[in-house]
Amino acid sequence: MKRFRRLLIWVGLPLVTILIIAVVLVGAMVRSLLDPAAIAARIEAEKNCRVALGGVDAKLLGGKIILHDLVLMPRDEHADAGTPLAERPEPVFNQTGIRVKRLALDAKLTDLLARRLTVRELALDELQVSYLIERDGSPSLDPLFDPPETVGGKPNERYEEEKKRRDLAKARRKMSPNDESRPEIDTFNVEELPIPATVERLRISDATVNIKRRKDKMRFQLSGIDLELDDLDIDPADLANHNRAHLEMECRLDIKDRDRTTTYADLALHARGDIKPFDPSTGSLNPDLITEVTLREGSKVFSLPLIEKLASTLDKLKKAGLDVSDLEDILIVNNDASTRLGWRDGVVRAVDPLAVTLNGHELVMDPGAWLHTGSNEHEINGDLTFSDKTSSSALGKANEVLVGLVGEELAVSVGELLFSPVTKGSRVYVPFVSSGDFSRPKVRPRVELVDLSDVLKSKAKDDALDLLQGLIQDRQGAGPPDATGR
Repeated sequence: MKRFRRLLIWVGLPLVTILIIAVVLVGAMVRSLLDPAAIAARIEAEKNCRVALGGVDAKLLGGKIILHDLVLMPRDEHADAGTPLAERPEPVFNQTGIRVKRLALDAKLTDLLARRLTVRELALDELQVSYLIERDGSPSLDPLFDPPETVGGKPNERYEEEKKRRDLAKARRKMSPNDESRPEIDTFNVEELPIPATVERLRISDATVNIKRRKDKMRFQLSGIDLELDDLDIDPADLANHNRAHLEMECRLDIKDRDRTTTYADLALHARGDIKPFDPSTGSLNPDLITEVTLREGSKVFSLPLIEKLASTLDKLKKAGLDVSDLEDILIVNNDASTRLGWRDGVVRAVDPLAVTLNGHELVMDPGAWLHTGSNEHEINGDLTFSDKTSSSALGKANEVLVGLVGEELAVSVGELLFSPVTKGSRVYVPFVSSGDFSRPKVRPRVELVDLSDVLKSKAKDDALDLLQGLIQDRQGAGPPDATGR
């Protein structure tokens, strides 16, 4: 037994000693690399931004590195001059920038000896992102990741080389297949990002993204973002075989007018799916990123111009008494609605149909519907079936009007002639196409509508219509103008 104990000590002691020496060596390297000033200087030497960093903790035995109060914002004179962090004024977080309250990196620190990093988990808590959407759909954050022209108060010796590399990445980006009707948006490229060889999991908790659209000053806020990317397998050198992740995300989307008070929508969203983050052929962020998105039950829409305009497209039928313009002020999503959405060059498009029930109104958008996030231009083919309540009220009033005009005997046949193109079962139904600016859409029905005047001007096809025309003419000659205005 004593010999066995001695053997354990002889074998174990050198291993423990080697481990202690390794920890000391790695600790020294980590401390030199992870000093806040050194981190800020390194980032500002490579990217066109200003960096602020509150502090760094490194738990070497656990392999965890924690950055506190990390800020990336547009570059200024302090970043150009390489002013020490302690001598800089507090950064003003404006409409373009990234702030992370706590960034925790769970990694194999021994990989630093080989100048590489294997990350078990990357966690960002209280992330805040703010940016503008330019008119072409590109984010104002993009210039932060260009190479800087000045580093440490001197011209960047690597600027031309890095600029060529970035331009090459952009050129390769444009080699990918693209819809010629959409603008080309330059974006990040995997060659420009210091992506670790292995990342197993990315987690973002309680994040907020504030977006302002330059064109109309509309404001979008994604809040309460909880996002996880699991099964991450990204190798910049072999994207064809190592380029996948599984996404799960919950958040709220709040849409406000430029006055920051008028609210258009308050939506609860969920996204999930297996994605390919990068385009293997170009190394850029995947221009055809597709994921399943669910609009949660209880989400609220305070203004939907498409539905408001769609109701007005039935004005031709108001002369016959059909009026669906008196809609609710607040539309509430009655049940979860899911579709797959794609993103390319600032354009969001529906890959699958999207069916949403709002206060009993059923709105269906066909695949291929799209919205440009920069210009707010859109095109949607779909249909809207008004609720039982609205349909019953509208068709009931229309029947009363027709009975008053042509009598009960003819009201049914005339109503069928006028309303059959816009009814399905017992409900008002309108297939439509919507285009132009989404806040002021051009909406038209995809069916031919006939108003009462058209019926009167057309040649009667049967005895009932002959009698109808005679009755209408008799009434017009006998008294004041009726509901048709004739």
